[in-house]
Amino acid sequence: MPKYKPLKSADTVHKFTLILCSIAPLLLIIILDMVAFVPFWLTDSFWIGSDLALASVFYWAVYAPARFKLSSAALAGLMSDILFMTPLGSQTLIFISVFLTSTKLRRLIITKSFRFVWSFFLLISAIVSVLLWAIISLANQKVCAFIPIAENAFIAWLCYPAVVLCCNTLLKVLQRFHPYE
Repeated sequence: MPKYKPLKSADTVHKFTLILCSIAPLLLIIILDMVAFVPFWLTDSFWIGSDLALASVFYWAVYAPARFKLSSAALAGLMSDILFMTPLGSQTLIFISVFLTSTKLRRLIITKSFRFVWSFFLLISAIVSVLLWAIISLANQKVCAFIPIAENAFIAWLCYPAVVLCCNTLLKVLQRFHPYE
């Protein structure tokens, strides 16, 4: 019985799909950063973008860590640093810290209700805001205003359900194309 070889174009499409599925969470974080970079004039600052990306990093670390690796968190943080002109490495450090903390506490978080997870994200967002404020103040060698950073962390907390909806929809699409979780 002759063996049939799969078409090379099918292999190419399959490889492309695998690559796209592996970088889709990172692309979503970049899109969130770019959307949040558009001035909405909600506050005087532009920090909301990195907080929206932080919500996405938190989501992927808790609900689908196999699809979002530490290197993706580092790359997302670096891109946020460049986009928002924060001190280079600050968002990278924050995204890596949130990723590692969330993956370590994943078993505790994943079994809880959405309200608990949302409140937990508020706690993480508050800690990150203080840490980011300290990094920026040290980099500028002066005490920066904390209110805009706190306002944007609060806005990101309010936007968390929308970010979760986007991430959850993307996760379902990814599971249809490449189910490995």
